[in-house]
Amino acid sequence: MSQNFVEFSQFTISLAQSVLVGLGEVAETEGVAPQKNVEAAKHGFGVLQMLHKKTKGNLSEEEQKLIEALLRELTPKINQLVALK
Repeated sequence: MSQNFVEFSQFTISLAQSVLVGLGEVAETEGVAPQKNVEAAKHGFGVLQMLHKKTKGNLSEEEQKLIEALLRELTPKINQLVALK
């Protein structure tokens, strides 16, 4: 296995984390107050949606459950953000 190998689960969790950072729910850097970046949050969420669509039928059961759980958790947060605009 090479050092550049990235697990699907690590990648999707990283994207979800970036969405939470963009929503201002998590600080990007420890010790710094969280700041919203709406465009970054929407972009990360869109990438997760695209991955879900493009990988359908090609994921393990565990990977499928993970991406669906992440989208289930993030969808209401993104919808609320969009509704506030």
